Amino acid sequence: MNSKPKTIIFIIFIITVLAFLIYISPRQTSTPPTDNPAGNKAAIIDHLSISQPNQIFVDNATAILEEAGYEVYYFGGEEVTVNFYRNLPSQGFSLIVFRVHSTGESTVENVTLDWIVFFTSEQYSNLKYLPEQYNAELVWVRFAQEDSPKYFGITPRFVQNRINGDFDETAIIMMGCDGLKYYSMAEAFERRGAKVYMGWTGPIMADHTDTATIHLLKHLLLERATIAEAVIETRKEVGSDPIFDSQIMFYPITATQYTIPKPSKQE
Repeated sequence: MNSKPKTIIFIIFIITVLAFLIYISPRQTSTPPTDNPAGNKAAIIDHLSISQPNQIFVDNATAILEEAGYEVYYFGGEEVTVNFYRNLPSQGFSLIVFRVHSTGESTVENVTLDWIVFFTSEQYSNLKYLPEQYNAELVWVRFAQEDSPKYFGITPRFVQNRINGDFDETAIIMMGCDGLKYYSMAEAFERRGAKVYMGWTGPIMADHTDTATIHLLKHLLLERATIAEAVIETRKEVGSDPIFDSQIMFYPITATQYTIPKPSKQE
């Protein structure tokens, strides 16, 4: 029996399925909307509110941002989904504080990668976001507990390829573990328009990063310190993580003398 017709039919079937998956996948828009012409919006993305809430940190950070002139938007853990990250640039934030679980211990098909992965609160399914999973833009992550469910995590490829729009010289403060263990995520944000990315060189305790971030915000926004000055002063005041010895750093090096602009008032 000739198997050639069956082979052709199978190939056509595969092509049709792939075309359908690409069609239904959320796609990047070339001209994203923005409602932030004055550059005075700041976001606190508090994924840790689910497992390690700290309302004192949220209140103090909000107070500093508002004193500096920002309109502050708070997002709790349940809001931090795949599509939340996808649409983040279109909301026009000029400063984003990521109080988000993250890891530098990522693998794809048992291959260890030098990628930083941000957690979402969206439980993992091998039937969702298939093109993104195929391209390693989304991977599964879980907490250290053995019984932890799997969640979707976004990789640097997701930031580079899947987000809607670009960041307009946004300042990024990444509070989670391993944020600058590698430069991969920082580079992805920079390629998409972020001006500076600050994060930790390794694992970090929640209470330590909360304390350090308050100091960092005060130096950056109230004292008008440069990025390098703010990071150095924060290191002096709070030190490295007492358990993991992680240090706060920034990227790129060209941001050394950069001072975050004062928010403009909307007319």
